Amino acid sequence: MVRTVLGVAFIAVVGAGATAAWFMPTTARGAALADLIFEPSPHRTIACDDDVPISATGAKFQCRATGDDGSTAVYDVVLERDGTVRMGVAANTGDPWNR
Repeated sequence: MVRTVLGVAFIAVVGAGATAAWFMPTTARGAALADLIFEPSPHRTIACDDDVPISATGAKFQCRATGDDGSTAVYDVVLERDGTVRMGVAANTGDPWNR
């Protein structure tokens, strides 16, 4: 009887832990996302939002590209569930990719 109660309690605790882990959001660092999406260049820097929440439906965040000439561009980035990336220009003060 005691073993049965302990077994059921163990299953309940493991189930509760798995449920809690399922609902916890996954976050990604901005530097990791920038490296994943943009090609590195010595003529510009890329900075993406930090601690981007990634859910089962994907993620939405912004990245800023700054050229060595001072030009900037801000991108709205959508990471889809299947891993595809969509981007749109939110604002810019020149073309940091012009090299």
